[in-house]
Amino acid sequence: MLWTYLEIIPHPETKVEALQLEDFIAALYGTRSSWAYSIVYDGEYLSFYFIVSRQLANSVRKSLESRFNKIVIEESKSLKTDKYEYYAELRLQKGFYYPLFHLTRQKEVTSNPVDVIASSMIGGESMILIIATPEPRGASVIANFVYERKTGKPASTGKILLKEALSLGDAFFGSASPDSAKQQYVYKPELTEEEKRILREAQYKMHHQLYATKILVLAKEEDLVYDIASSFNQFPLNGFTFKVRELNEKILREIKKLKPRRLGLFFKDKKLPILSPRELAAYINLPSALETLPVKTASIILGPPPEIPG
Repeated sequence: MLWTYLEIIPHPETKVEALQLEDFIAALYGTRSSWAYSIVYDGEYLSFYFIVSRQLANSVRKSLESRFNKIVIEESKSLKTDKYEYYAELRLQKGFYYPLFHLTRQKEVTSNPVDVIASSMIGGESMILIIATPEPRGASVIANFVYERKTGKPASTGKILLKEALSLGDAFFGSASPDSAKQQYVYKPELTEEEKRILREAQYKMHHQLYATKILVLAKEEDLVYDIASSFNQFPLNGFTFKVRELNEKILREIKKLKPRRLGLFFKDKKLPILSPRELAAYINLPSALETLPVKTASIILGPPPEIPG
């Protein structure tokens, strides 16, 4: 695929709010295209990039300009990844049916998580690369999780057959009475308030667009990769785990393809980041601390002084 690299250069007066790009990310889902977002620190300035297909470049540019005031968007060259020596790929600590934060609360995220992430990058040359592609199959995995937790019954055909086979074995060997074998089908678990809350959040997430997401952190120093990757863990319901590894040519080739991992045929990888637009918007944004961070900004265009006659 031919990619267009759009550098977003904010004006010092650009207003940035937490989750500002949630509706923009939701709109991108309708294109069925993969895309990526990157934050780069070159040792002097922080820079921000959207990476999209050539066909989407103009519409993405207009959409971003309408959401941020006074930004400048310039087409850029591809990002260099071969100057870094270490990397980490973030995985979820719990399954993706556990949201990162309370999605059903409109104002749950009030501070901008990107401020923390960008601040952690100042220790040296580094890059964050977030690659996303639509993953509608994630909804069925969440639906199975909700059904099983609510009813105590298996959701998939395979699990139902296995449970029936086990019950027949118990009956044959006399380890369970017919009554107890029957109870496993009518059993309904007693959920705690926290578990009920998690299920409500999972149901809310299930009914929104879902993206298979690859989050990569690259840097020259091993400790810096660890610090940046750790800065993503700012939410209570779920978080990320990772291992810092040395970069090699094979990994660099995979990164340049900008392809995220997808759910397998049997959806075995439940800790793959499958994120909603709101969860992605927590990390895909400009920092609001433009005055305190070394952000590459657009020039201020001043009006003429008032003493000069028109």
